[in-house]
Amino acid sequence: MNTKKFSDALGNIDEGYIDEAISYKSKRKNNFWLKLGSVAACLAVVLTAGITLPALFGEDGPTPPRPPIDENVIEKYYDYGVDGGPFSVYTGGNVIMPDKIGNVIESVTVTAGWKNADGEWLNTENLKAQIYSIEGVSSSTAAALKFIDKGEAVTTSHYYVITHPNAQYNGMLFPDYKAQNPVRYLEETSMGKANGWQDFGTKGEIRTITVPIGSTYVYQMYSYYIRNDLSHIYADEELPDKLEDLPRWLTDTMTVGRRSFWYSMGGRLPKSITLEATSNITSEDGGTQFIKAEYKTIIDGNNGEKEESWVIYFMDENGVYSAYAVVTNDDFDFVKAYTESIVKSYKQK
Repeated sequence: MNTKKFSDALGNIDEGYIDEAISYKSKRKNNFWLKLGSVAACLAVVLTAGITLPALFGEDGPTPPRPPIDENVIEKYYDYGVDGGPFSVYTGGNVIMPDKIGNVIESVTVTAGWKNADGEWLNTENLKAQIYSIEGVSSSTAAALKFIDKGEAVTTSHYYVITHPNAQYNGMLFPDYKAQNPVRYLEETSMGKANGWQDFGTKGEIRTITVPIGSTYVYQMYSYYIRNDLSHIYADEELPDKLEDLPRWLTDTMTVGRRSFWYSMGGRLPKSITLEATSNITSEDGGTQFIKAEYKTIIDGNNGEKEESWVIYFMDENGVYSAYAVVTNDDFDFVKAYTESIVKSYKQK
């Protein structure tokens, strides 16, 4: 692995992104099952003659022409897409509540209309719309679309989620962490970029991989994940009031949503999470306290159950919790010492 690939590999890349990219097929043509689940989003998917859109839309919902039905076979469906720009590849989804909506990102035009079962346009209409950010979600992952013009089967009173095709994790959306938290290199050597630092928490940064560092062996031993402001992950959950309660809180596998933190790191949901030990550490400058928590998790692997060892460093900045998490693949003691030195390097920017 050359220097560039090595530094990129350690750049906080979730395995879930890689898996999704490998398995991705064009959602524009093959996503009618997604649309089937999005009836509540006012996308006009009609399965049988007994389903009518006024009951779905309410008074604000127009009634599009009923598609021909032949023994419950879908012969056409309503679709829409943004014309041009970065959001043109995004696919439409469910309605999102207004209290999750952030600022306007841009005004766009949308091509909407009916498609046949092969994804080919049968007729279209051009509509004006606006793109909004979603609180706690990177717009590179998902955004909200609100129509200004009322279409044949969409309303102007709802916000519709539009999602990047490579960022659909079984309905669980997370920010694009790599884009949101890039490595900042301070110098360039003959070997490549060096002296790297990465944002950690809301006000500081930690030393990351300094290139050159040795060999790919270090990379093979562990992968790390920085999660700044855990409220972005637990938007619908109330985090503990005290940081010292957070390590145990994260072991709860029975409460819906509690495993979102783990799922955001590689796209795997542990069957069980055991907190092995906790301790306190202090940054080298003496200004910041961290809680170090060591975990054992059980996940379903290709060859049955698999045990993973994790060490996670938590910090609290005026009630905002952040975490530096490491899953180890080799010498746990070496990795703990190595990553602890990284966390101790924390400094205010």
